[in-house]
Amino acid sequence: MYKIEFINLQDIHLFYRHLPSYETLYKRLNFIKAKGTLFPYLTVESNPTQKSYQLIDGYQEYETLHFIDSNKKVPCWVAPYTSEKGQIYLVLKKLYTFDRVPWLLKYDLIKLLIDKGETKPEVANQLQITPSQVERYQINKEVPRMYIQRGIKNNAATKLNRICKLDLESEIKMKLYDKAVLPEGHPERLIHDQIDAIVRMMSYTKGFLGLSSENQKTFLNDYVLEYRMVLEMLWQDKINDFIFNNDPSEDGSSLFLQ
Repeated sequence: MYKIEFINLQDIHLFYRHLPSYETLYKRLNFIKAKGTLFPYLTVESNPTQKSYQLIDGYQEYETLHFIDSNKKVPCWVAPYTSEKGQIYLVLKKLYTFDRVPWLLKYDLIKLLIDKGETKPEVANQLQITPSQVERYQINKEVPRMYIQRGIKNNAATKLNRICKLDLESEIKMKLYDKAVLPEGHPERLIHDQIDAIVRMMSYTKGFLGLSSENQKTFLNDYVLEYRMVLEMLWQDKINDFIFNNDPSEDGSSLFLQ
């Protein structure tokens, strides 16, 4: 059973904060002023054990009311307490259905659910999305947050996670992160084959980690990330060796696989 209570904005807890642009803020401000501040724009759940309130719906309106007067008591729809997981799901459903917010906010809330023991299929089922949509938010917490937003948007979660595990200096990882989160179709976007080449190089060669930082960057850029070009050049050199040095034919034009 819902009821209406006047609650101080300072006593309402939020799962996230998202400040809109001033243009959007003033549009909402004019709307609220026209409709009146006695209308219950916010829906909260009460937590009797902690004597607190958790905001469930009305995040955009909360920011506007907070902008008007952060210490003001406002009317709220108050719902009985369910559970923290249930609250997160209610907020996430609204984010997926109506509210346009940064990808990073969804990432934080999905991560919170996973940390609390929810499985990816459970999250997908509750939010009515596909498991692959949940996967794109599964980014290692060691990845710098500056890359997570673009990583989710450009579907680069798996690449960011793979880079994070590489035994490379932070500066070199940053360069790889930069390339990994480029938009799909960008000619400089890092591809999985290139990460495979780095892993293989570090697994089957010796001495790379003993190089200076500059030499490591040069080697990765010129010989590992460009491994296809390097391999093609090596092939051509070997073919030339066969033709001009080892081919037994008189004109050097016949080269057959035996």
